[in-house]
Amino acid sequence: PPQIEERKNISLSLADSQCRSLYLVLWLSGLLSQKAATVQGQGRRRTLARSPSLSLALFQSLHPFQVRIEHTLRVPPDILRLPLAEAIKVELEKLFLDKVVSNLGLCVSVYDIRSIEGGFIFPSEGAATYTVVFTVIMFRPFVGEIIGAKLKESDANGLRLSLGFFDDIYVPVNLLPQPSRPEPDPRKRGRVTWIWDYNGEDFIIDWQDEIRFQVRSVNYPPVPIEQLNESKPFAPMVITVSSSMNRHLIWDHWILMVQAPFHGGLMQNKLSRKKEKKKGFRKTSSRAQKKPSSPEMASSFTTPKLTTSTTLLFSKNLSFSLSSPFLSLPVNLTSLARARSRSIFLNDHHHHRQRRGFITASAESENGAEIGRKYDFDLFTIGAGSGGVRASRFAANFGASVAVCELPFATISSDTTGGVGGTCVLRGCVPKKLLVYASKYSHEFEESHGFGWSYDNEPKHDWSTLMANKNAELHRLTGIYKNVLKNSGVTLIEGRGKIVDPHTVDVDGKIYSAKNILISVGGRPFIPEIPGSEYAIDSDAALDLPSKPEKIAIVGGGYIALEFAGIFNGLNSEVHVFIRQKKVLRGFDEEVRDFLGEQMSVRGIEFHTEESPQAITKSADGTLSLKTSKGTIEGFSHVMFATGRRPNTKVCILFNLLEVPGGISRFMKLLFVKA
Repeated sequence: PPQIEERKNISLSLADSQCRSLYLVLWLSGLLSQKAATVQGQGRRRTLARSPSLSLALFQSLHPFQVRIEHTLRVPPDILRLPLAEAIKVELEKLFLDKVVSNLGLCVSVYDIRSIEGGFIFPSEGAATYTVVFTVIMFRPFVGEIIGAKLKESDANGLRLSLGFFDDIYVPVNLLPQPSRPEPDPRKRGRVTWIWDYNGEDFIIDWQDEIRFQVRSVNYPPVPIEQLNESKPFAPMVITVSSSMNRHLIWDHWILMVQAPFHGGLMQNKLSRKKEKKKGFRKTSSRAQKKPSSPEMASSFTTPKLTTSTTLLFSKNLSFSLSSPFLSLPVNLTSLARARSRSIFLNDHHHHRQRRGFITASAESENGAEIGRKYDFDLFTIGAGSGGVRASRFAANFGASVAVCELPFATISSDTTGGVGGTCVLRGCVPKKLLVYASKYSHEFEESHGFGWSYDNEPKHDWSTLMANKNAELHRLTGIYKNVLKNSGVTLIEGRGKIVDPHTVDVDGKIYSAKNILISVGGRPFIPEIPGSEYAIDSDAALDLPSKPEKIAIVGGGYIALEFAGIFNGLNSEVHVFIRQKKVLRGFDEEVRDFLGEQMSVRGIEFHTEESPQAITKSADGTLSLKTSKGTIEGFSHVMFATGRRPNTKVCILFNLLEVPGGISRFMKLLFVKA
């Protein structure tokens, strides 16, 4: 709306102070115009009646403010049938609308998407990832605001109040004015009417009664991941109020707990009621809520990043529900109460509450980390491939201090080269698909003649152009991955990581300590040890050859071997495939194996079945010969092995696990991720 656009640049402190002044004037005028409570009815049983003040509607209106948020959003493919902006808004509303965001309040509107960037599909993910900057309208009552409530239901357990936009406020028996007693309500079966004995007179707390609360404070308690059965229900937004608008009803320091469950339904949608000490009542602090003994780390969305916050200088009546899932911000790890904590703050001191992290004691007992010891990082990841990057990003988004080490970038991996992105991005899925696309054009040219196309000259393919453009794309992608780590707060260290002890890593001579070490070194192609194997190439090298193969032998019958066979065949190379069995693709459906072998043979690929490689020899003219169990075939420019992959488990560990107490058991719990 134009009003919002005009006021969006007003500073929070100025806007809040002006708003408070406005509400204070309205509140005082309401007090002055409010009539004294009257006593009606017959005999000793009376009904409390109050005259609504002129400013009651303004008291009950919401106090919204504008927040601009930057959020990393995953958009599933099925919703991309919609226009991009509309699809992203649908996903944002699922995540934020009608949910409590800690330290901000309740989101009541997602109305303005400012920018959309990205659209990357990361390895092992089936959804596009976008960085979205958008604006939301939040509701958070300020200290001194008046909230009006009416009696909705009354039973033996207490009262249920309605705020107009939210009906699930429960007042238990112990919070009612004392002494009070219930009596059956003849109008509604199973319901009761509460009667308050005030100085010897009975006053009915009736359906017409209206209670007005004055907000004392708004807090956001730490979010537990699970609750014990005997603990009280939890609410992520706690509003401490008092009801002293009438001399006959002095109910001070109620705690209204606006509750919505965690995303994923980990908690039930209940309301919790607590009461502070007042006039002899027992005090129960909102922070004294019982916590689980060993909380687990929450699974959650990427932490939203608050960019701006502006209070709107107008009130607006909005209808919304508070019963939808709570947008949980990630729970911090043990040592993350430092600057790496990703809490969202406002400049308003009434709402300046830092999230308190939970200690994952189970991790301390399992990996041997010393309690009280300070580490350089909470997590140190060796290897920045698909698994390492994702694990590091997620840990950082949960508030952990994370470092990841990776070898320098190169298109072909070795003991000294690697690159951020790993196999899929640099030496697997991505470059292979680029070559697949290139290989398809030759068949398109052939088929186009039947549709009337003719060419003065036969189309020619330039291998060097393909390789140059492919490598440029790989450089772009590895740069994106580096920025992803940087934006997540992950420290990237270039070099080979060596494990010194269970909590120390040596990266090219520099020592780092870490509470947890994640080994995510991926895998590499396997070439069997046969005479002349040094002349063979693997899939890494096949993606970065200096020249196109004229005649290539591919050893292997799996999908990697057949993919490269199709690529080089499409680029007009002579292709021979050697397999040990009668058919390709062992373990696949028989019809698929038969059909694929037949179609590839029709394309000109020659299969040599039931042949095992025994040796490779190189002649004086540089051509290669492959000796198999059935004979020798000569004249190959390249011999490629696609005989599977092996994990890079040869991580240099500079100590003997057997000599460290619990060493084997500790490192068995480390995660080895195959890229």
